[in-house]
Amino acid sequence: MSRISIRVAASAAIRALDVPIDALVCNAGVVLDDLEQVRGIEKTFVVNHLGHYLLVRRLLDRVIAAPQGRVVVLGSADERNALPGGIQFDDLSGRSWEARYAHAKLANGLFSLELARRLRDTRATSNCVTPGHTRSNILRHIGNRYRDDARTVQQGAATPSWLAASPDVSGRNGLFWRDFAPAGQSAQQRDAAMARRLRDVSGTLVRDWL
Repeated sequence: MSRISIRVAASAAIRALDVPIDALVCNAGVVLDDLEQVRGIEKTFVVNHLGHYLLVRRLLDRVIAAPQGRVVVLGSADERNALPGGIQFDDLSGRSWEARYAHAKLANGLFSLELARRLRDTRATSNCVTPGHTRSNILRHIGNRYRDDARTVQQGAATPSWLAASPDVSGRNGLFWRDFAPAGQSAQQRDAAMARRLRDVSGTLVRDWL
C-alpha cells in the first residue's frame, strides 16, 4: 500500500468514528540521500508535505468541529536552506536540484501558514514547529548520522505535544515555534503568495484522493 493510500485509509477510519479532532499532529517524515520519485514527483516532498496536506484536507472539518481544534505541522529550521525562489513549482521532479529535505520543510511551513489564514474565522488553529535535531529514526536511510548534541525523542516531542494540548497557546495561530516560544523563520516561509500557490498546486496533485 502506498503512503498516499495509507493516509486515505487512515482518514477514512478516523472519519468513521464521527467525532471532533482536538489535535492533528503532522509528524511523518523521511530524509533520503539520493533522488527518488513518486509518480514523477520528488519523494521527500511527497512524503513530508503532500501526505500531510492530504490528511489534513480530508479531516479538516473534524478539526474545525472541535471546541478549539489544532493542526500542528512539524517543520524544521532547515527550511532556511531551501533554494532561492522557494518551492520549485517548475520542477517538482527534483531532477534539477538537491536541497530535498529543506525544500520539503519549507513546504511544511508554507502549508501551515496558508492553513492558518484559512482558519482565521474559526475556532481552529494551525502552527508549525521545529522539534530541533532529534535522534529519531528519520535518518535511517542516510546511516543515522546524528550530531553529538541530538535531542532525545522525548525532548524533541515536548514542544509539538505542548502546542497540541496546552491551554497556554489557545488561539495562537500561524506561528513557527521552537522550544515553547515563537521562533524566527526565513522570508520565504512567511511568503503568503507562495503559500497560497502551494496550496493550489498541492490540491491539484492529490485531487484523485480528496
